[in-house]
Amino acid sequence: MPKIISPRTLAAQVVQRVLDDGAYSNIALDAAFKRHPKLSRRNRGLATELTYGTLTWLRPIDVVLGKHVHRKFKSLDRDVLAVLRVATYQFMKLDRIPEHAIISEAGRSVRSMRRGNRIVNFVNGVLRSMQRTREEQEARRNEEAGVYKHPNKPQGRYVSPASKGAREDRDKDAPKKKDPSAPNTRDLLNLPRVNPKQWPTRYIGEGWSLPDWMAERWIERFGLEEAEALARSLTERPPLSVRVSPWSQAGGKHLSPRDQQGQRAGLGRKLDAALSELSPMGLLLPQSSAEATRLLQQGLITHQDEAAQLVAMLANPRKNDRTLDACAGLGGKTAHLAELMHDPGEERLVALDPNESKLSLLGETFERLKLKPPTVVHGDLTEIKDALGEPFDLIVVDAPCSGLGVMRRHPEIRWTRTAEDIASLAKLQRDLLDAAATHLKPGGRLIYSVCTFTLEEGEQQVADFLSRHDDFELDLEGGNSRVSWKKLDQTAHGYNLLPHRTQADGFFISRLKRKSA
Repeated sequence: MPKIISPRTLAAQVVQRVLDDGAYSNIALDAAFKRHPKLSRRNRGLATELTYGTLTWLRPIDVVLGKHVHRKFKSLDRDVLAVLRVATYQFMKLDRIPEHAIISEAGRSVRSMRRGNRIVNFVNGVLRSMQRTREEQEARRNEEAGVYKHPNKPQGRYVSPASKGAREDRDKDAPKKKDPSAPNTRDLLNLPRVNPKQWPTRYIGEGWSLPDWMAERWIERFGLEEAEALARSLTERPPLSVRVSPWSQAGGKHLSPRDQQGQRAGLGRKLDAALSELSPMGLLLPQSSAEATRLLQQGLITHQDEAAQLVAMLANPRKNDRTLDACAGLGGKTAHLAELMHDPGEERLVALDPNESKLSLLGETFERLKLKPPTVVHGDLTEIKDALGEPFDLIVVDAPCSGLGVMRRHPEIRWTRTAEDIASLAKLQRDLLDAAATHLKPGGRLIYSVCTFTLEEGEQQVADFLSRHDDFELDLEGGNSRVSWKKLDQTAHGYNLLPHRTQADGFFISRLKRKSA
């Protein structure tokens, strides 16, 4: 039986796996929890916070580390570097954790790796240097603000009578200083101040933890102010978003839209959840709970971001449609299509994906939601031909993409994705759309979605498709009427959902129609 591990050590191990081995953060974290089942719920929460927080803020973490490690810190042993990164994140963002605890726990983590005293002392020295820097910085802030902090008395403001009048005259017309107690990640631990007008890319990149290529693209497209708002939104922890089942809690009955709203409201009260403003079947939970887990196991709710729920809502399948989910994956959107089609089963719903292991998990999703399984086909839409049978009334292509819209949930995308990936993914998406067009009936509908907001993968992709296929046209008016489509950002070729505007994941969704013969 493995020993009970420190949540900080576990987080450092997961961060190292993600950055060095290319593991997915959520999968690596779940695997670590399974290896250490005795870890308490509270410590699991801390390990999760440290993992996602360190991956999210990696760039400013490394800037700070570079000022306190007096050698090329990236040449350090990778496991030691991971411990230092997790500890630095705690210094920067988690004020509730005492600094002495951060330092001592980092030392224990290094010792658990069977490292000698020399490495332990090195790690302690780096972190104590950070501690001194923060103390010096706080003292300077207090001095600038006229605050005197007695070591044994409560903090107070001291202004001598002789200087009071002079100070009032001096400050009368001066701009107001920012509250020195307000958090400012650029000041913390001597993170360099960057002039946004002079170095906008570095300002966004270092301040909001993005690679330069990503920051540069966003500034060029959105302008500095909105690019910063977008970057800031992607550092925030997302709520736990779920989709409520349209089936009655007693089971077996597909509820009317009105009754579905009643069921959603009732489950929302039970879970202390907010109703999604984007999806008519979405709930936003403040955190996971035993009750949420129970409802998940019963099939009354399923994990899905509210923006992702709009894909099936825009598809708006009819009960008798012959439907293909061409990139089914784990089956979240396939199951949503099945619910909207009143559980059609294998006769009218086909799930296709090149990843066989994902298709096996798709079956588990349908079983948990008490839905009839669809016809499952293992293959690639760009290569498969006769195996899909007759043409379809509806095809959904939720294509592989750069995933920039889901960086809140998968922060490692910041560091694993490159600008070159976008061009190669755009080519794959083009091939998938062209292949889908060959399997669609005249009058049939084609839904295209990606969980990103790059022009090449969204707006331009659909524009290029329409230029190649003059027998297709836009059909954005055909979405489910229960969604307030007019409140979304509609572009010339689809709906563009940006995290800083919707507080949901970033998505581009479009609906096309093949003209009748």
